[in-house]
Amino acid sequence: MKKTIAIMLVLSIALCLAACGGKTPEGLTKADKGSQSEETVSGKTETTTETTTTVVVKEQTVEMLGKILEFAPGTAGSSLKLRGIAYALLKYSVDEKLCDEDQKTVDAQVEAAFKKFDRDQQERILDFVEGGEGGVFTVIYNALTNYKEQKGLFEDAGVPEMEKLVKAEKAAECWEKLANALADMG
Repeated sequence: MKKTIAIMLVLSIALCLAACGGKTPEGLTKADKGSQSEETVSGKTETTTETTTTVVVKEQTVEMLGKILEFAPGTAGSSLKLRGIAYALLKYSVDEKLCDEDQKTVDAQVEAAFKKFDRDQQERILDFVEGGEGGVFTVIYNALTNYKEQKGLFEDAGVPEMEKLVKAEKAAECWEKLANALADMG
């Protein structure tokens, strides 16, 4: 249910945005030599080539996911902490220019960073991402679509910079790439 809501939010953002142009993926490198194999089936020879892909984990991506671990639901100030984390996630997506990357590159980078955490931390990150209504997806979506109503909450959370961030060029497109990667994680 929570994941469905998160995916619906991501899709609603996607409908509001134009697709980004593709660029050469950063963070992914293809091995120069792929492995080839031949297989004979019913008298026909088929040759297949496998390409090995290596993901270089960016420290910024690990730090971004680590911010999520600072959240403790149901504690005093958790809604303010949620806004601080929402700011950190959106800032990461804009600073890293994720809107200029293809989705597979962003997915691979987030998944590789996710694997740097132990199982307990991974579960906490997934629980946070699947927060459903009132979770980080909703908070960022609301900030991007109607910041005026959210301004006081972000100021109370100590992140008045969110106003400038939501107005940044392609902020919604950059967030969409990260949101998709987060929703597909695990």
